[in-house]
Amino acid sequence: MLNYKISLSATVFLLLFFALVGSCKKEVLCEPQSFELQPYICFKQADSLYIIQNQAELDSFLNETSSDIADCIPLPFNVDFNTQTILAYYTTNCVNTLELCLDDADEKWYYTIQNTNSECGPVQNYNVITVPKINNNQSVVFIRN
Repeated sequence: MLNYKISLSATVFLLLFFALVGSCKKEVLCEPQSFELQPYICFKQADSLYIIQNQAELDSFLNETSSDIADCIPLPFNVDFNTQTILAYYTTNCVNTLELCLDDADEKWYYTIQNTNSECGPVQNYNVITVPKINNNQSVVFIRN
């Protein structure tokens, strides 16, 4: 009878232990990734975000967002679509800090834009960056803080 109580107690303990451990929230392991900020100063306002994978999508982005003001020609983007993707996220913040990370386990890229200065007036910006090529099985999460 004593062996039965010990094994029953051990079984209950193990069940509770695994239930508690299994219910813990897993921490997202997001590895910081390098990116290159692209100058884009000749645009009109549009509240959108963009994932640009090829030249046709870049042309569409420029047609949709480029300013109609005379003599306003956007600079060419420095991008190789074989190895890179362009991300763009429109904001009206004064000063932004940009972060990019990849969670390999979930196949998600996180592009975070944080306003670091609220003392100055709004500045329109597309926060255009080139990043390593984003595969079709991966997704992008845009975060604005």
